[in-house]
Amino acid sequence: MRLLDALFAPRRVALVGASDRPGTIGALLLRNLAGFPGEVVTVRSGESLRDAGGRVDLAVVAVPAAAVPAVAADAAAAGVAAMVVLSGGFAETGPDGAALQARLAAAAAGPDGHRVRVVGPNCFGVQNCDLPLNASIAAGLPAGGGGISLVSQSGAYGMAIYDLAQDDRVRFAKICAPGNTSDVSIAELLDALAADAAPRTLCFLLESLPDGREFALAARRAAAGKPVVVLKTGRSGAGARAAVCDAAA
Repeated sequence: MRLLDALFAPRRVALVGASDRPGTIGALLLRNLAGFPGEVVTVRSGESLRDAGGRVDLAVVAVPAAAVPAVAADAAAAGVAAMVVLSGGFAETGPDGAALQARLAAAAAGPDGHRVRVVGPNCFGVQNCDLPLNASIAAGLPAGGGGISLVSQSGAYGMAIYDLAQDDRVRFAKICAPGNTSDVSIAELLDALAADAAPRTLCFLLESLPDGREFALAARRAAAGKPVVVLKTGRSGAGARAAVCDAAA
């Protein structure tokens, strides 16, 4: 399954960490996924993706950080195509978190050659405003039918997009705030969205770019068919400190 389809047009979504308890992230995500036209499978405490029954295209993961590598191993064993890991507590927190993130990556690779593609961890999530799909921690989904797809390394900005879209009546196609980019890179997202017919303009809000050369090459390829707008934050000392604080939030 193509990365773009697994992330933004899944047929079956599993919510790992689903909850009915008001005020929890699991309950918020359950509400956000209520409008998804496909099937939503809930995986609650004590349950496993291995028991989901049938193919899962996208797993949305909101469990404590320490439990995420085991979820990734279950996802690999179940043949899940992609995971969006919303949980924080990984490389953004220091060496111990970086080691946990490495364990997540190893578990997602799987022992039998099946690799689960991972967005995150420590991320806002993904949205397809046309489907609709709100696999994110945002309280609302911007109006669809728009020509803009946005990738934002700022989760706070991703969450603010709904209010901005309401106030300015801006319509979007797809939105993704990829967090720590442990697997799926910014350049890879650019390539995928460039091949997507829905957006006419691709926008990127970037705080850091470890794959700068790959991103520049992808932007050159994409710009042959549609504009690519890039805003780089954290260029000043104060901005860099603010970007670090936002990433850790």
